[in-house]
Amino acid sequence: MVTMTTTTTPISSLAILLILFVTTTTTNTVNAFLITSLPSQKARMTTSLAATSTKATATTTANKITSPYTPEQLQTALDSLWRSSKQPDYDARHIYGYKDANHEMSMLQIITATRILDYQGKQSPESLQQLEQDAVTFAKEHGPILDLASVVSSQYPSMALAAEFKRASPSKGRMVDADLSCGDQTAQYARAGANVISVLTEPTWFQGSLEDLRQARERTAKSAASASSRPAILRKEFVVNEYMIAEAAANGADTVLLIVAVLPQHLLTTLIDYSRSLGME
Repeated sequence: MVTMTTTTTPISSLAILLILFVTTTTTNTVNAFLITSLPSQKARMTTSLAATSTKATATTTANKITSPYTPEQLQTALDSLWRSSKQPDYDARHIYGYKDANHEMSMLQIITATRILDYQGKQSPESLQQLEQDAVTFAKEHGPILDLASVVSSQYPSMALAAEFKRASPSKGRMVDADLSCGDQTAQYARAGANVISVLTEPTWFQGSLEDLRQARERTAKSAASASSRPAILRKEFVVNEYMIAEAAANGADTVLLIVAVLPQHLLTTLIDYSRSLGME
């Protein structure tokens, strides 16, 4: 059963991207929303879609997961994002709670700060260079990175479909069987027509991994008719440094998620430029 409610104004976009966040729960609920593919298009559309299936799968009650770091460590880590800015009051002006002494960190900020601390000690010029070389090797063995904008716009006049593989969430806990293969699942998404596949790689709250990302890329590429017809793979993470972007490229991602709400402007610019230097938009 599918129900849809829509409010819209006239729309004239080159293509429309249907973001379909697919999760396996007791009702197989599917949520989606429509956005125009190009920022120059001023169409406004609000859509909610819910689909239910009679097939039920096991789910677990969400247990409250906390960060392994102290509140003080988390706040210091989050503050480090704008500490390198030459004009922090400008670059971090949009950050929730910036310079508020009584601010309580949001869940998004707690996860982001945890990932900052998770990556301490991993990064060095040598390790970054190795990942960049690994990305080149991966592309030679498995095909080049796809341009996300081209993947979306090539679907015109139809909609581009994006699906998501997510093992768990902070609010729901584990959402799929522990042994579910990301490769098998995303291959099904591709066969069903997904043009973009988002893969969660955050390990604590979302129970993802880089192995999931690699499996998604390798399996969907293997089943595609050609290298250019496979779905684009997005690493959905709380990206805070260039190392994480290089990791994504080395494990098959075509693009990465950058969350404006937690990234100060100067760092966001740096990460966009670095991503593009690797061929990822």
